[in-house]
Amino acid sequence: MFFLGPILDRYNIKKILCMSTLAQVFIVILMSLYFLLDHHHLLILYILLSMSTLFSSVIYPAESVLIPKLSTDARQVVKYNAIFQMTYKGLDVVLDALVGVLLSIFLIVNIFSFNVIIFVVAFFVFKLLRLNSTTIHHKDNIEGSDRILSRYLADLKEGMIYVSRPKILKLLLPLSVINFSISAVTVIYPKIAVLEGNDSKVFSMILFVNGLGLILGYLVGPRIIGYIKFSKLLFSSFFILFIIWLCIYLFINVSYVYILPMFLVSNIMIGIINLAFINAFQLLPPQNMLGRVATTNETLLSILIPFGAFTGGILPQLFGTININFMLVSIASLVISLFYVTDKEIKKMNDFMLMTME
Repeated sequence: MFFLGPILDRYNIKKILCMSTLAQVFIVILMSLYFLLDHHHLLILYILLSMSTLFSSVIYPAESVLIPKLSTDARQVVKYNAIFQMTYKGLDVVLDALVGVLLSIFLIVNIFSFNVIIFVVAFFVFKLLRLNSTTIHHKDNIEGSDRILSRYLADLKEGMIYVSRPKILKLLLPLSVINFSISAVTVIYPKIAVLEGNDSKVFSMILFVNGLGLILGYLVGPRIIGYIKFSKLLFSSFFILFIIWLCIYLFINVSYVYILPMFLVSNIMIGIINLAFINAFQLLPPQNMLGRVATTNETLLSILIPFGAFTGGILPQLFGTININFMLVSIASLVISLFYVTDKEIKKMNDFMLMTME
């Protein structure tokens, strides 16, 4: 995903979205044929799934580039981001709940056919977008073709230099640390359900509460972000997370009934934090850097999440209790909250973020 940044910044986002969606239409059709013809070559399935994942990975960073272009001011950026995130998470919650039902009613071929319709609709919706083209045309097409690699590498290097600036790293690295820690907690949710003695019910309730919390966080986030200074918002949000995760650490052995409300509140705070970071990564960089910042962000988070899950699976075995995972994320939240309330460069962002919201 990191290598997509220069492409998103240099070329027409509308065309990129349409081409990636159209590619997914053909891939899903091929997957439908794969199951319809009853093939059992797993390598073919893995290749098709990998290609589908590759093209779908364009959508999220493209959104980060697209929203500021569709917005007239920073308040609209915050509003549109909240709507996008609520839509994503809302659909995740609904579809996660329905996937088992759908698979029990319909054949997998029918579900893939339905996906084709969804992608076709998305393709035509993207075609309706009205954006100024950012494609760079060259007078000499041959020279442009010869220099495309050097231009791409120069753009990539320029993006790396920008992302390595302290003000970007001070946002990106703590966010990566907390996502690493949260993934270490998420991996033990099935273990919590097993310990409670009602695997499917408890696990489903945890996932539902987490999803609901994120949706509520994205719902209330725009109002909170607009009235609290950036550094204070990050400090207070992470400090509240520290308290909540510490309480979960203390009460997790009592009953899951006590920790469900805590999961709800923690995910509300996570939703607000995510929205604040998404807005910062769209408002701070110049528009010609949005794609590279977004893809670097997504890449770093994606890389650390499996390592967090791996660590989260090992820690309970080393310490003999799953509580240690909650202590890990609690300590990480406390350290990050103190960092954001004391760092001078983060405080300098207060005026800029509030100015853009006016």
